Amino acid sequence: MDEFINNPLNLTMETSVQYAILILIGVIAFLIAWITVGKMYDHRIISGKATGSLAHWTIRIAAFFLICIVFRSAVIAFQFVMSNWQAILIICGCIFGTASICYIVVSILRKNKEAK
Repeated sequence: MDEFINNPLNLTMETSVQYAILILIGVIAFLIAWITVGKMYDHRIISGKATGSLAHWTIRIAAFFLICIVFRSAVIAFQFVMSNWQAILIICGCIFGTASICYIVVSILRKNKEAK
């Protein structure tokens, strides 16, 4: 529990920044739930206060955790790319070079086949 309080997103950032991010994610999750439940009322999928409240909180909690997972994954991917940018650049260059050589070889073979 102490780990969650001091490092809620489990990232290498200031705790206050992580809490600010959590507040922003909470607001986004609230808006998603609010709009979704409103549309559910409009389309007569749900009716009543208790049903709307249950739907709102279910959607809000699910959206909150999904956005947290996506955000944390994006930050981890960004940190990985920033710490290994040279290796990634070399790998992308090798892939581009191999694809270019294959394209040139196939083009030459097609020209030779058409010439015969």
